[in-house]
Amino acid sequence: MNLSGFLYHTLWNLGLAVIPVALGYALGALGRRAIAGHNPLLWIGVVVVGFLWLAFVPNTCYLLTEWRHLLQLVERNHLYTRGESDPQYLFAIGLFAFFYFCYSGCGVLALTLSIRPVERMLRVWRLPFPLVAPFLFLLLSVGVYLGLILRYNSWDLWTHPKMVGTTLVGIPFRPVLSFSIFVFALVLWGLYEALDIWVDGVKERLSRFKVKG
Repeated sequence: MNLSGFLYHTLWNLGLAVIPVALGYALGALGRRAIAGHNPLLWIGVVVVGFLWLAFVPNTCYLLTEWRHLLQLVERNHLYTRGESDPQYLFAIGLFAFFYFCYSGCGVLALTLSIRPVERMLRVWRLPFPLVAPFLFLLLSVGVYLGLILRYNSWDLWTHPKMVGTTLVGIPFRPVLSFSIFVFALVLWGLYEALDIWVDGVKERLSRFKVKG
């Protein structure tokens, strides 16, 4: 394994996953100010930041697919076969599995933290999140497909809009792909709701510590 390349790849993906968290909080703040005031520039900011946010959020979900590298690593290096005669290889598989569990967990946490401020913004707008969520998570699922399978990047929306658009138009005509995207969207929605409850629980527990202090 090329350790430097592995670390670069990991840090790069984590960095891309942090961007939509920052954009989500910026969008939430702009959205609340826009609905409370009458400055059209704020609404322009909401549109621009909202587009950027939507373009980068799939980078959080992408981390869920990194498990494929573990499977490739085990197969390429015959770790499981070697582990039958030497337990240290099974231990190595366990360590890598723990790493990818934490790695994917960071992605789900980043997904949750990037959407939470936007959900609060929609609440201020009196727009129920369950009405928006199906469209949002379908778009995120499509974004993961574009990045994982077709190797598009978030910035290809600006640099190659026609190519991305042509790909999107063709998705509904591929039933198996469409169904897979739909199922993954449901998985993302379920993970978000679960982590959203967990984050609320952590915040409540921390607030209790502050009161006791």
